[in-house]
Amino acid sequence: MTLVHPPPAFESLEHSSHLQRDNLPEDVHTCLHETACSTVSSVKAKIASAASRNSELLVTLESTSEAPAALGHISTHITILQNEVSKQDQALQEIMERVALKFKQHKKYRDSVTKRFTYRLTNMKAKFDAKAMKEEQEYNGALEAQHKAEERKNLLQDKVHEAVKERSGLEAAAKTHEETHKQIDALYESIFAGPTPGFQTEDDREQNYYNALREHEVVKTAVASKKRAVQHLNRASSALKQAQSRNRRAQEEAKHGLVLALSGAFSFLKEADHYATLTLVHADQAMEGLQPLDFNSVEAKTLLQSRIKAASIERGSVSSKQAMLERSAEAEQKLSEAEEALDTLVNAAKQKERAAREEVRGTARTLEDARQALQQIRQAAFEQVVGFGAAPPAYHECCDRAKAFEEVSDEEIVDNEDGDMQANVEGEQDDEVHQDRSVRNDLDLSQSPT
Repeated sequence: MTLVHPPPAFESLEHSSHLQRDNLPEDVHTCLHETACSTVSSVKAKIASAASRNSELLVTLESTSEAPAALGHISTHITILQNEVSKQDQALQEIMERVALKFKQHKKYRDSVTKRFTYRLTNMKAKFDAKAMKEEQEYNGALEAQHKAEERKNLLQDKVHEAVKERSGLEAAAKTHEETHKQIDALYESIFAGPTPGFQTEDDREQNYYNALREHEVVKTAVASKKRAVQHLNRASSALKQAQSRNRRAQEEAKHGLVLALSGAFSFLKEADHYATLTLVHADQAMEGLQPLDFNSVEAKTLLQSRIKAASIERGSVSSKQAMLERSAEAEQKLSEAEEALDTLVNAAKQKERAAREEVRGTARTLEDARQALQQIRQAAFEQVVGFGAAPPAYHECCDRAKAFEEVSDEEIVDNEDGDMQANVEGEQDDEVHQDRSVRNDLDLSQSPT
């Protein structure tokens, strides 16, 4: 079923009718009764009109009911066979290499006149014949193994071709089955959506379905929120690693450069600050999906922010190579502590995502049970109205949709605007770094001897 929200009439009609019915004159009551009877008749007329189509769709569902499961099995079987073919092909290549080697050794004894003559002169013809026979037997053995390996490979390939052909037929049947489900869902919706006079049980089950759907959508939203939080924190981890890498490069530049101001240390520090800032940006975005935070997460977030801030090195705060090395070493320690805090947040976020996914499995199961119950009562309405003689054949729900209901779509985690902003910031940063290095290179060239 593809319903998302219940029709407004379904929620309002019954409530308003109860409020007004008792205050109406007798002749109006009579009119309402006649109208209700007319409406019930209209619903029954729709059911009778759709009975033939309903029966046709149910027969198609029943005839193709085994196709989806069979398609899954044959697809798995094909994958296994293809893996076997790959392994057999590798084994065949090894055997063919051995055959080539054995043929080369066998040929030395078979075609070598000089070697045969030398053995005869030394009265060792018997030894030569024994070696020649041994090499020939080993070559023939390798050749036989090659033939067997080729036969097995061909046999496996034939099985793959047969399975692929069988899968094509099952794919068509499974597609028909899926489309028929959609058609019968649409048919039932066209007749029963909203309040259905004369079919109170159907209305009750429809309301149960909508209630289950609302609860399930709330939980799915929570799963998506937790998932986005985990991905933001993973991006934060990547940015923090970049900050650590740039800080180490700054230390190397300061250590090996002759003049601190002309080294690349400050350029790398600027990049380190840039990625450290991105770390906090992604971490802050993740917090939105993790509320409420537990005590450990609050502490980890506070520690992350303080350590990132403490790791920042202002250019004016260092005036010598030694000061730069000491300050960058301190920054490395702060970034390491920030990494530990971020790991705590990542683990907490993953745990919340797992819990949310477990909850969505429960709501998906409840939703599917409600959907099947509604589908059954709608099918029963045809039997009630049309009669068993012309009713659709007995058919039970074949395709459980709970697993599909669990799925949370992989939408873009970071808004395009945020992604563009990040790209622009990184681009500006790279331009500044390139300019700094260009100036440094020009200075180095101007001071070099000509």
